[in-house]
Amino acid sequence: MSSEADSRTRMLRTAARLLQRQGYHATGLRQILAESGAPRGSLYFHFPGGKEQLAVEAVQAASARVARLIGQLLSAYADPADAVDAFVRGFAEVLRASEYAEGCPVATISLEAAARSKAIAAACDQAYVQWEGQIRDHLIAAGVRADRAAELATLALAAAEGGLILSRARRDVEPLSVIAGQLRAILRDAAPKSRARRRR
Repeated sequence: MSSEADSRTRMLRTAARLLQRQGYHATGLRQILAESGAPRGSLYFHFPGGKEQLAVEAVQAASARVARLIGQLLSAYADPADAVDAFVRGFAEVLRASEYAEGCPVATISLEAAARSKAIAAACDQAYVQWEGQIRDHLIAAGVRADRAAELATLALAAAEGGLILSRARRDVEPLSVIAGQLRAILRDAAPKSRARRRR
């Protein structure tokens, strides 16, 4: 990787981490440059749209990482109930390991900046649509009707996001543990293949 590409990657990773922890308005370009170690002049070379463009691309990069994780979990667990359970519990572990500083890499910036920036709103929406679609498609593969699978995917993602907010506020992963258990039961009842495995 060239030094220019490397500095761009470092800025994106640093921005994604800081936006996840601090939000959009509390994260300054100077801090991103200082913590990434990227040359000052490289910021507008790589991101001519400034902070907004950097935030959009950081959300996209973070979203892609989560999408890969979801894909790995869905591949590892044939039963969607097990996969979603592992996904929610994985979020809980990240949250606890960061001492409740790092929740969803998209939620913080979505709540804070999406209403003021169409570009950021679109990036956040694209992330949620992709994750939702992955869960939906796995449910369909498990025998759930397409319309019901779409509803359950929305429920699973919204519950996980809400659980992250509650867990951060309480500094306790118990809300996420409760949500993981409830989603597991709901998805087990909804998926024919899950029900068949449970009867064996």
